[in-house]
Amino acid sequence: MSGVETEAAPPTPDQARAEIQELKGDRAFTRSLINAHVDGHAEAEKRWRALHEIASSEEAQGVQVPGMDEPEASIPSAEEELTPEQQEAAECEACEKALRNSNFGADYEGNVAAARDAVIGIGGEEFLEQMLDAGLGNNEEVIRQFASLAKDDRGFPIIAALRELVQRQITPEAAAYEIEKRKADEKFLHALVNAHDLGHKFAKAEWSALFIAAHPPDFLKQLTGAPA
Repeated sequence: MSGVETEAAPPTPDQARAEIQELKGDRAFTRSLINAHVDGHAEAEKRWRALHEIASSEEAQGVQVPGMDEPEASIPSAEEELTPEQQEAAECEACEKALRNSNFGADYEGNVAAARDAVIGIGGEEFLEQMLDAGLGNNEEVIRQFASLAKDDRGFPIIAALRELVQRQITPEAAAYEIEKRKADEKFLHALVNAHDLGHKFAKAEWSALFIAAHPPDFLKQLTGAPA
């Protein structure tokens, strides 16, 4: 009857195998397939499994199918299906999407720039390159932490204090020792708690920097090789 839509016939095993090969080269599809946080993941996974079920149907009936000697219905890993450049691009896109869809996204470009400036301010371009090489440039939490440091730095020179500690290559144990020394320094404590003291902002910056150095976040432990 005219005007009645008929359901499209499912692909043949040969067509399913051909489509699987095409999808393996489809960067957008592969990204959706391996990343549960990307829109379209459920649809991609359903399509992937359905195609493999059809493609392997002849094998189940005893027909030898070239290239189907091993099961392929499992979801491919990023390492199997993406080049390092494609994987990095996928992680970057997922990180950006998460940041934009949060409070951070109200000034996304400004916050990212502030985080980058904080990294360079603490350890220079070399520190930035080290973080990028370690894969931390697409780490949502790391970007948030450095953007937060940059925001705090507008009132207190925390970045400069951290830079000094980095240059001294201070260990968590040494930083903890410095904290205990500050606790016994009445002049320092007065400046720390008294907002009207001329040394207040510097004391607060040093105190905050020492606590970060004494209790470094996981990503800094990863960069320095400090025990977790």
